[in-house]
Amino acid sequence: MCSQFKYLIFAIAMTCTLADGQQPPQSPARTAPGLLQTRREPLTNGDVIKMVQSGKREGDILATIRSSGTNFDLSAQGCKLLVAGHVSRNILNAMGGPSGPPCASTSTSSKPQPSGAGTLLGNGNAPLLAGGGKQTQLTAAAPSSGADRIPPGNRGSSNANRSASQRNPGPGGASAKAARAPVTLSAPKQSRKLVNPKANLQDAAIIAVLRKQRNAADAEAAAMKLGIRAAGGQANLQPSQTMSAKVGGGATNTTAAVPVGARSLSTGSTAHAGTNVVLPPHFSNLAITCSQDPSMHVLTVSGGPTPAIFTPDPKYNFYTITGCSFGSPGTNSKAYIYLQGTFREDFQIQEWNDNWIKLSLDQNISGVDDQNNVTLVIQNNDGKQWARNGYRFYAARQTVLLSKIPQNDFSLNHFRPDNSLTQNWKATYTSGSSPSVVPNLPGLSAEVHWDLTSNSDNPVGGNDMYDFSHLHPTFALDSALLEWKDVSCTDPNYNQFAASKNNWSIDWYGASGVQVSWQGQICKNTWRSCGGAFQGDCFANVPESNYGINVWVVGPRCIDPWTGQKDQSCMTKVQKNFGS
Repeated sequence: MCSQFKYLIFAIAMTCTLADGQQPPQSPARTAPGLLQTRREPLTNGDVIKMVQSGKREGDILATIRSSGTNFDLSAQGCKLLVAGHVSRNILNAMGGPSGPPCASTSTSSKPQPSGAGTLLGNGNAPLLAGGGKQTQLTAAAPSSGADRIPPGNRGSSNANRSASQRNPGPGGASAKAARAPVTLSAPKQSRKLVNPKANLQDAAIIAVLRKQRNAADAEAAAMKLGIRAAGGQANLQPSQTMSAKVGGGATNTTAAVPVGARSLSTGSTAHAGTNVVLPPHFSNLAITCSQDPSMHVLTVSGGPTPAIFTPDPKYNFYTITGCSFGSPGTNSKAYIYLQGTFREDFQIQEWNDNWIKLSLDQNISGVDDQNNVTLVIQNNDGKQWARNGYRFYAARQTVLLSKIPQNDFSLNHFRPDNSLTQNWKATYTSGSSPSVVPNLPGLSAEVHWDLTSNSDNPVGGNDMYDFSHLHPTFALDSALLEWKDVSCTDPNYNQFAASKNNWSIDWYGASGVQVSWQGQICKNTWRSCGGAFQGDCFANVPESNYGINVWVVGPRCIDPWTGQKDQSCMTKVQKNFGS
């Protein structure tokens, strides 16, 4: 009996000993499924942020980093995103590896991004829509010079040259609508140059008057050259004298030869055999008129008794003046036009006679706007003057490319059935365009990047309006051209191009406007390229549009088209071109 009892006690002791010795070993730290499994892809910033935000212990994350291949982005931008994702200093140090602690200049006390908000890689000042459409924004960077936001917002992430941090698809775990895939832009494309059919209408009446004046002046100059005598042998017109500049100022006088064979105006005969001359009718009465009123006065300018229009435009810049008692030419003889306190231009005298003057303006005149109600002054060599106002000055014209279009003259056309869709669209407007601002179309009057927060599956386009009614009144639209860049879906993971149904176009709008029709475009995910086992996260683009325009205007030479002020650099070029 005792022996059996001993055996029972021994069996119980052995059982307890075995129970103590066979406790299962302590399980390794818990990890997310697959984190400690063999990875086909190296760890990225996104993987680390995903582990932190999923609540994994720091020790587990450190172990994963040390046992895996890595491809971390520890640039300033990458560090900013890691800190925003609550990555601790110990984890950051482990990510730095043997090279030392990374992100030393990045404060870990930075405010975290609100929950649910996406991050736009490579553009810290760009707001994104997340969490029911609420806008969130990182610390705004200083805008590039010349870039205006309408309304204040993001420039967009489209850029032909992406940085390494931008090519990184971003924090893992971000929703498909919370971050952008990389986007590049194609080479620029151009529309045909659009010419304004109404450009010449603004000054058509003035041009008609100038043409008529030039024809009359040419006819009168022919009569003056012939030295015609008055009808019926009445008072003879004095021989004409030309005035040429001489060194030291003043003028030299030369008597023009009177052609042999000049005959009476009443017969309509010729000065030379076989040459018919049609002479202005007032020439037949000039001597009679001056004998009745010998005081110094002007009868006609380029054939007309009414005040004329003067211009330095070479096509029309020749004038004849008839009248009485202009006297003989001398150093004190002159003719000029002026507007009190603002404008004066002297004529260049080609020929001076007691009854007529041939003259023209300096063709170099620049930086002078059109002038109304100017005064014509004729002064003889004795200093006696005749003056009359009511004349006009029409500046020489030139066609110029607008170097800028004010932001206030640019707007989206909101008159559309889906107007509510456009409320969150954001434009970056740059004028003149810049090589450093998306869409990077240098040398244009203006460029626009549209960021479209609309349904990415079906992008829509729009129409932008440019109002040129605020140009200086003497300027008119001449021509316009559209240039744009398509989004380039070259990434194999985002090669599905989609665009709105409307076409790129530019056209005139109303009396003084230009309308641009633009496409919304997007590169969508390639099917099964992301989101699966051992694949990267899926990111979605936001539809966008990128274009620029050139606009040419015609107006007075070397005058600013918006302010009407002189353009001194242009005036200098004109003087050089004419050799003055």
